[in-house]
Order: sequence, then structure tokens, then C-alpha cells
Amino acid sequence: MLNLTNNIISFILSASVHSLIVAFIIKGEKLIKSDTSMIVVNLVESFPSAQSQTNYEISNPARSKKNIIINKQIQDIKKDSISITKKVRTKNYDNKQVVTNYQIRKKVNSKKTKNINQSNTRSSISENVKSSAKYKIGTIKNPHPEYPMIARKKGWQGRLLLAVHIDKNGNVLNVDVSKTSGFDVLDRISVKTIKNWEFLPARYGESNIEDYLNIPISFKLID
Repeated sequence: MLNLTNNIISFILSASVHSLIVAFIIKGEKLIKSDTSMIVVNLVESFPSAQSQTNYEISNPARSKKNIIINKQIQDIKKDSISITKKVRTKNYDNKQVVTNYQIRKKVNSKKTKNINQSNTRSSISENVKSSAKYKIGTIKNPHPEYPMIARKKGWQGRLLLAVHIDKNGNVLNVDVSKTSGFDVLDRISVKTIKNWEFLPARYGESNIEDYLNIPISFKLID
């Protein structure tokens, strides 16, 4: 009888202890359980606040240091990229400048060559060009023959043509009557006058040369 009583007491105590344990576990789960849904929890974890981030860095100094190193490496990569871009731009600008300078030099050299060619052409032309002796009748060096008084009184008029040989200095070497005026007095005064003329010498290129000219002389009375 005593043993039965002891067994009942033991059973009751054991049941009570187990009940207390179960009740404690259930209460603890209720305290731990959060009313926040998984979606909200995930959002909070994905976008932590500044204070949480600071607390996290304080609690995880090694991880924070690693993040600083990674951020520094990213900044260095960005700087290198910017530097490379600048260098490429500078190089492209230098290449353009080199091309521009080359084009300018080429243009200048082309212009110089053109000027030289033109100068050589002019020189070549001037070396092969012949110019005749020049005069201007009625000037001091080329006066018109005087009208003889006898020819005036008798009314003699006419036109003659003289063949004139001129030396390198513009002086007259010889004068011949190619076509007479019809009056000897007019022909003779014309030859005498023309022999004293001074001409601008004929030229061939850069050199003076002798020349032959046919010079007309007219005598005409005016009322």
C-alpha cells in the first residue's frame, strides 16, 4: 500500500514538472515570435538604416575594413579609367595636331614650290622673250624732223618710211629710206634727224641686242 502511494505521488510530481516545462517552452516561443512578416524582414535586411549600418560596422570591424578597401579599389579603378580616357583624348588631339601641322607644312611647301615654279617659268619666258627697241616721236630724244621752209612755200607734203639699224646701247648705226616721200628735201631732213635719235635698246631675255625698225615720217601742211 505504501509503495502504491509513493508511485502515485511520483507520477503526479513528474506530470507537474513536465507540464511546467512544456508551459515554459510555449511561453518562450510566444516571446521570441515576431509579428513582422517575412517580406518586411527581408526588406529591412535589404535596406538597413544608417544607424544599423553603423552598429554593424562597430560590431564587425574586420568586415568594415574590408569594405573600405574594396571602395578604395573601386575609386582607384575609376581614377585609372579617367586617366586613361584623358590620355587617349590627349593622344587623339596630338595626332590631330600632328596631322594639322603636316597639312599646313604641306600647303606651305606646295605654295613655295608653286611660287618657285612660277618664278622659274617667268625666268624661262623672260629668257626667251625678245622686245624691240622703243621710241616716242615728238619727245626730246625722238624729235620730229623740221618742216623745210622751201617745202612749206611750195606746198610739198608726203609720207616716207625709214629703215633704222640700232645698236645694243640704243644708238642709231644706220638709216636708209625704204619708201620716199616723193621729195628729196623731205627725205634728207628726215634721215638727218633720225640719226641723232636715242632709243630704248631692244632686249632678248636679260641682254641688250641690236635691232632694226621701220619708222614712218609724215609731212603735212595745216591751213
